[in-house]
Amino acid sequence: MSVRAIGTGLRAALVLVVGALVVIAFPAPARADGELQVSAHSYTCSPTEAGRRTGGWRISSPVDAAGTVTAVSISPPEVSLAGLGVGDAVGNGGYLSVTFSTGAGPDAVTVSVSVHWDAAPPGPLDASVTDTIALNPCAPKPAASFTQDCTGQVKVSLTNGSLSAHTAGGTAVFTIIGTGGYRQDNVAVNAGAGVTQVVPPANAAHLQVSADGQPVAEGSAPYPGCAVPPSPTRSRSPSPSPSGSTSPAPAVAVSVDAAGATAGPIGPLRFPSPPGRPALAAESAGRPFAILASVIAVIGTLTGVARWLAGWRLRRSGTGSGDLPG
Repeated sequence: MSVRAIGTGLRAALVLVVGALVVIAFPAPARADGELQVSAHSYTCSPTEAGRRTGGWRISSPVDAAGTVTAVSISPPEVSLAGLGVGDAVGNGGYLSVTFSTGAGPDAVTVSVSVHWDAAPPGPLDASVTDTIALNPCAPKPAASFTQDCTGQVKVSLTNGSLSAHTAGGTAVFTIIGTGGYRQDNVAVNAGAGVTQVVPPANAAHLQVSADGQPVAEGSAPYPGCAVPPSPTRSRSPSPSPSGSTSPAPAVAVSVDAAGATAGPIGPLRFPSPPGRPALAAESAGRPFAILASVIAVIGTLTGVARWLAGWRLRRSGTGSGDLPG
């Protein structure tokens, strides 16, 4: 074997040894699962722009070393991304924030982030995370209801869904139509908000509400709430007695003889209806007054009898003693 061949073999062996030493000294970065975690994600509907959704992610890292973002992407392509880019630093045990914005169309948005750590114990480390957020349409969701107060005016409550529940997004423009030519146009209500309009009683017999040209609610009086007080009515005359009698109640009279003794009751005094004329309901209505007159007459009669008896006893006692003339 020549010296040249031996030298070539030694150089090749040396290259292999050096390569092995390099691999041992600088190992390839390890791939790790769980070193990047999505700790939170959310989105909200725009209160004024229908279909617009904005949101984001919070990505945390438990790695106790400084790292660098090596890749970040979001899909679908029409979704805009902000807050994070390639080359951004990741602090020790820190977190990353990614935000997005998209109009109407996508029903989901997906983000992917990769980070590299040079000095992560026990050595270089790479980690990636991917997460998806499902999206609701965030379209206006108008609604209307009616309540009536005690004066007859109607309150029309207009609402436009809930932002927190992602049931609405964008402004709804309401129109209220009542009777007698009444109309309210361009009543704007943002998503998640509500307003109340008042319709006068004269225009509230029938109401129609629409939003963005679409019917929402319709109603007619009376509406829920306080009932309108009824108009005053004339009182009726007292009804006739159930017995059908039209004669006043009888009164009792007392007769007194010439000697001053009470002869007893003569009998009931009656006040019959005039002959030849049928009894009227008005007479029955006046019956209480006739009863009162009869009672007064009896009291007067009894008072007269009492006075006469007192005088008679006084005259009799005077005649007996001689003090008074007979």
